[in-house]
Amino acid sequence: DGIEWAPQAVELYTSLGAIHEAALEYEAALEVYASYPPACQLEAEAGAEVVPGGAASGVEGTSAMQHESPSFEQAVMASSAASLLIERAHDYHHPLLVDSLVTLGRRLGVLNIEKYVNALDSADAVGVIRQVYNRIQGGSVDQTAFFALRGWDYERSPTRKIAASGEVR
Repeated sequence: DGIEWAPQAVELYTSLGAIHEAALEYEAALEVYASYPPACQLEAEAGAEVVPGGAASGVEGTSAMQHESPSFEQAVMASSAASLLIERAHDYHHPLLVDSLVTLGRRLGVLNIEKYVNALDSADAVGVIRQVYNRIQGGSVDQTAFFALRGWDYERSPTRKIAASGEVR
């Protein structure tokens, strides 16, 4: 009921999400975190003009992040979702993970996603890492050298599996 009365109160979302997490209801917690309204929807409810093509527009494949910088509150919700997916559920390929890390990286900077990136790196989720960094930059920067420097220039999972099995090529 509180969320219906105050949809902009991020504390309500984090509290409800934490209750679901404590009950090991991870999908329910993710639904709560993902349901926080985008900035353009909150502005529309307050009487401000809505940016066309935002998440509230219903246009498939677009989001508020493509048209404006995410709000701090959106970054808080994204951080909650990323923490849940990586640290508790160990779900490195959930569709919400990339969006959450991109929101967090765009609003607070890439240094604030480093612990999540390290966890993804340890889990050999190199493709996810590359997707996150490319989307944060908006495709405007060639990151080939950065990926090579960090060892993310190829998919390592098959290589590590071969190394673990002791097979020689």
